[in-house]
Amino acid sequence: MRVALGDGEMTDTRQDVPAPGIPITAMSTTRSRSPKPRLALTAHLALACWLGFAPPAQAQAPLPSGFLCCNLRASGDWISDINYRQEGSRVLPAGTRVRGVEWGRYSIGLQIGRDVFWLGNDYSRDLDDLAFARRYIVATDPRHQLAAADPFVQQAIRRSRVMPGMAEAEAAMALGYPVARYTPQLNQPVWQYWIDRSGEFSIHFDGQRRVSAITGDARVLRTIVYTPGPTILRAAQALLNEYGYPVGEPDGLFGPATRNGLLEFQRDNGLNATGLFDVESLRRLGLHDALTANAAQAPGDSQP
Repeated sequence: MRVALGDGEMTDTRQDVPAPGIPITAMSTTRSRSPKPRLALTAHLALACWLGFAPPAQAQAPLPSGFLCCNLRASGDWISDINYRQEGSRVLPAGTRVRGVEWGRYSIGLQIGRDVFWLGNDYSRDLDDLAFARRYIVATDPRHQLAAADPFVQQAIRRSRVMPGMAEAEAAMALGYPVARYTPQLNQPVWQYWIDRSGEFSIHFDGQRRVSAITGDARVLRTIVYTPGPTILRAAQALLNEYGYPVGEPDGLFGPATRNGLLEFQRDNGLNATGLFDVESLRRLGLHDALTANAAQAPGDSQP
């Protein structure tokens, strides 16, 4: 039986896990202990067994099978719901076929190919086992939805990145769901995430449940915000220059001049002015044709 701890370690006693970026002194350090059986209860059970009666077995939820909802990261054989981007972790992409094989304590064992991984409920323990498992293991392959998405959204999801204009389900596919401890309801206007213990960021949704803003420090945003690869970015820079938003010589780098030019373009065209490449800005710039023509991008055009 496996038990979850915040950084993918296993234990069989700890019931609460230090939150990312919050000192352990601020958390409860209560450990779960099995209570010692009372003498009367022990005698009662012994009598029941002597009379041939067995205590009723506790019902256990059926093991779910299907597909991973989202891009999840495995550290060894442990998949934590916090989905830290740890060095050496392996990405299990949305749509990976899985089969539940065993319930653990705050975890479920999943058969993926020939291997067994443990999906750990480290930070969503307000959800019961089955509700937690069903959040991450879905009956319908999300790759069908991915195939119908905007081409740039498809590229962002495959890179585990997010961009303004994405639908809620697309953001979840790219990043995984936020943990229930800090985002108790998925219909909240803001989802909170971490890429590591100090790397917090937030996804903000508008009234149509599309990503309206992505906030966090520069280090985190460089890791999770989608930017087109160098070839497409050079095409975007050339178009911004052509449309009267000078960004300098197209170099395929997303620097301050490109950000400012894009921001002015968005403002003048009544778009969500974020200075980030979003679905509608890429469409207005006419870059979808460039992406199609450059579908087989060079290795340098990919993002980690």
